[in-house]
Amino acid sequence: FAPTRVRAAGRLWAPPPFSHIRSIVDAALDDLLDTHGCMLISSATCDPTPADLPPELEGLYEVPMHCLMAYTPRVDGGATMECVTHLPHALVPQWILNLVMYVATPWVYRAAMSMYADVIKESHPLGQRVRHGPNSELYASIRRRCSEHAAS
Repeated sequence: FAPTRVRAAGRLWAPPPFSHIRSIVDAALDDLLDTHGCMLISSATCDPTPADLPPELEGLYEVPMHCLMAYTPRVDGGATMECVTHLPHALVPQWILNLVMYVATPWVYRAAMSMYADVIKESHPLGQRVRHGPNSELYASIRRRCSEHAAS
């Protein structure tokens, strides 16, 4: 994958007697600052190859989804984030939709904000990886593009 494309996997708890749920997505970041004023992150479930599937995710119910998130930088250095998620209702029971909407979505948001807080700390390993790791030039260019756009 390119540096702005990743594959991610996660497992979501489900109450007994149901099996846990998994989601494996391909995600991409597109710089649309000049045309739409935002960075767009798009993700969708994918069919993993056996080599891509961690053993702890084998045999779990797959939640099909598509997600678009617009990240719009603000002048104050913050950002506005908007997210639209599509889960095919015919394929997903209502209790799973409720679990995703009321449990998973807030959890993902809190995890993302926690990760963002770690990234801005120079002393944190994630912050060091972003500033000095193999993709440091990519992260620096994204920060620079967002700062330039917010200032214009």
